Parts: sequence; structure tokens; C-alpha cells
Amino acid sequence: MYICKYCGKTYNKWQGVCNQCGNWNTIEEQEDAKKEQTVSIESLKKLLSSKDFFKKIPSHVHIIDEIIAGGFVKGQTLLLAGEPGIGKSTLALQIAAASGLKTVYVSGEETPVQIAERARRIVTKNEGLINILYSTNTNQVTDYILDNKPELVIVDSIQTITTPEVGTPAGFPTQVRESAYRLVTSAKKTGSILILIGQITKSGTIAGPKTLEHLVDTVIYLEGDKSTSLRIGKCRKNRFGKTGSVSVFNISEKGVQEVKSPSSAFLSDEADSQIGLARTIVMEGTLPIAIELQSLSSFSLFSFPKRVVRGIDLNKALLILGIVEKYTRVDFNRQDVYINVGGGISVKEPGVDLAIAVSLISSFFNIPLPPTSFYIGELELSGRVRKPRENKERINTAMQCGAKEIFTGVVGKSENYNRQKGAVNIVELKSIKDLQKYIRKV
Repeated sequence: MYICKYCGKTYNKWQGVCNQCGNWNTIEEQEDAKKEQTVSIESLKKLLSSKDFFKKIPSHVHIIDEIIAGGFVKGQTLLLAGEPGIGKSTLALQIAAASGLKTVYVSGEETPVQIAERARRIVTKNEGLINILYSTNTNQVTDYILDNKPELVIVDSIQTITTPEVGTPAGFPTQVRESAYRLVTSAKKTGSILILIGQITKSGTIAGPKTLEHLVDTVIYLEGDKSTSLRIGKCRKNRFGKTGSVSVFNISEKGVQEVKSPSSAFLSDEADSQIGLARTIVMEGTLPIAIELQSLSSFSLFSFPKRVVRGIDLNKALLILGIVEKYTRVDFNRQDVYINVGGGISVKEPGVDLAIAVSLISSFFNIPLPPTSFYIGELELSGRVRKPRENKERINTAMQCGAKEIFTGVVGKSENYNRQKGAVNIVELKSIKDLQKYIRKV
């Protein structure tokens, strides 16, 4: 059998280039080696009657317990992913201190002295339960886990850990997959809780093979603008609870602190109307969050105008630009367009379509938008405005954030009562064509 040492693709015979990753001279012959595996058969009735069956072990860090539905389960493996400097190591160290579990912190990036310096600011109790293992060798780490049976294992980060038998540098997909597999297997055998810290690429995906996410039980992404202390944690996968849970928190030198009003945490304090800034409500799991969409259009000096986006998908931005151009007769063909989501978070849901369109029109005509106006809706290719899912929760959240005027799709009868609350004016838009007359009134 032949295998690509970069991506792990297998072949029946040797060839010069790998069809999957496109690299040359990375395919090598490997001997078939049957790994010794112990077969374990357990009675389902016995497992269900066990007192330890899915017994939750709280981390005593509120934002983590909230995301993973109350705490850890013995043998659970969690992947904590995010950009460098987002606060992954700080959060993991705080979990180790607050949980009160016998912990080993495996570091492949920082020396024990560096970790101790960070712990001086974060760890206020249970210092004697935390041991630091400075190693990048998977075999050394798994031997420690099997011999000492720690209750909690933190690996920082999985991209720095290597398995010598694989023969590729740290961070290669085959290396990450094999190292993660051995660590997860060892943790399952001893019942240890395993937290793997992972880096993400420029595209926002976890560095390494996609199988890394399949190997673990829980995946949590940390997002936020590194220039601010505000962060958002999103649960993308959870075998022991619901997926989609979200928590908003602040991070500082002393660790993480819960945000009391997460729905309005990402709004600026600006009270004046601004050009190209539209507010909307997004649903992160079951949590409605108010965010700001910022757009800028300026005359382009190039034959092909720039399209730069941050926080949303580029294809979504191009689609909305096409809809706006066709149905509002706003011509962006000679305009550079920049779109940004305030707060450094990423948004994928269609409920922000209307806010993006409004911010683009506002920037094009230099018309300021009042901070008390919210725009909630999806755009169809026909130009029709649809109300998004859970529209009633979004409208109520917008009202809590000080909205006086809410633009959305046609509201159902069950939601009409919102019109009577306070001085909020709900404007129903049937088509994006109706936008210009409202914006020009401003």
C-alpha cells in the first residue's frame, strides 16, 4: 500500500503526484501493520443502570458549562479552536484551575516558566493539582496518561505534537491525525477528559485534516476581534448535549468573565447616525445577538473594482450586490466595495441580507442611518424580502436594544402584538425596491 505522507491519501500503486493535495514525491510505500486492538463488549442494560452513566463533571467556568450543557463526561475529548491570540490557552488554564481535577498541561509551544507566569495571573486555587509536561512527542504524552491516569489532560497545541513513526513534520495532516488518534485513544482508556487546543487557518477552518473534528466529541470555536476583549464561543459539535450553544464573554490578563448582556455586547456606544452602518439581529444557536454591518463604497481607479469582506462569505456579498444593483438601480460597477461585521465575529445566516443591502445603499448615497433603526430580513433573487426564522425573538431583542424602527419582511398575525409595545414602528418590506424611499426620508 502506498500513502501520501502529507494528506494521508492511499493508493494501490506508486505515482509521482498526489491527486488529493497536489504535492509531488510525497507518496511512499508502507508495510501493512495490524495494530493490536482489544475487543471490549459491554451490556447496554448494565451501562444504563450505572450511576456514572453520563454523569456531568462541571468545569466551574460558567461559559464552558453553558456551552457543553452542564459539564464534561469521563473520557470526553474537546477541541478548542481559534485564531492565535484569541484566548484559547488562557481559557484552558482557567478550566484546569477552576475544575479542581488532577490535571496535566502538555505544552509544545510555551516553556513551563512561561506557563507559570501566565498562571500567576489566572490560577488562584488548586495549584497543586496541575502538572506541566513540556513535550512534543506523542508517545511520551500517551505513556504519561496511561501510567498516571490524570482526570484532565490539556494539549497545547495539537499542531505541535508529533508521532515519530509517521515521519512528517509537525502540523502535517497525517501527523495531526495520527497524534490526535493516539491521544484520544489513551484518554478513552483511562477515562481522562482531553482538551485539544487547535489553530485555525486563514479560511477559518481548523488546521489539519477534517478527520480531526470527527475524532473528538465536542468542538468549540472562539471568535472575536483581538484588539478588544470581547469573545464569543460557539459549539459546532457535541455528542453529549445540544449543538449550537453560544456564550459571550470578556477575556483579560486575569482570565475570562461572563458578559451580563450578551445580546447588546457587540453594539457600539455611538449615538449619532452614521453612513454605511446598519444594525441587525443574528441568531447564534438559540441566542439572539445585535450586531453592526459596516459598508463602504468608493470610486475605483481599476478596471476590476475591489470586493473586500470580513465576517461574511464573499459569495454572499457578491449575491447581495447583484440583487441591489438589479432592483434598486444602484450601480457598483465602478465602485470598490468593503463590507465588515463589527466585533470580529463571523456570520453565515441569511437573516443579515437586508442589513448588508441597506448599509451598501447608505454608503453609496452618503445617507446616515440612525442607530435606533434595525434591519432584519432575507433577500431572494427576485428582490423579495422574507422574514428570517425566529423573527419574533429577533424583533423583541431589537426592542430591548433601543430600536424605534424595525424593517423586516411581512410579519405574521402572531407577531402583530409587537407593534403595540412602546413607540416601535415595524415597517414591512415586500421587496428591496421599497428600501430607497425609506432611506431617502432619513
